[in-house]
Amino acid sequence: MRGHYFAGSRAEAITFSIEDFPLQILANYRLGRAHFYLGEFTEAGEVFQRNVEALRGDLGRKVFSALPTLPAVTSLGFIGMYRMYQDDFTRALDLMKEAVHIGIGRSSL
Repeated sequence: MRGHYFAGSRAEAITFSIEDFPLQILANYRLGRAHFYLGEFTEAGEVFQRNVEALRGDLGRKVFSALPTLPAVTSLGFIGMYRMYQDDFTRALDLMKEAVHIGIGRSSL
């Protein structure tokens, strides 16, 4: 998984330098997952939060061909799991509800 982390960090830097929005979202998704599965929950939360902020409004339901899910929904889900691991169940539940609302088309971002 460490290889994915380093590749994700490099990809993130490249996508921002060339201003490729879909690749930025994909890079954040992959990098966030790498951090999460390495147990680096704070770093994962920060990366996924960048996707959440970038995907506000109508972009929250945008489908990216390289991803199996809506990245706004997945990002909120991972942040919710991170909050759950911190015993912040109320915030975790709020994030998961927000993810569900986006997924069914009632975006609250």
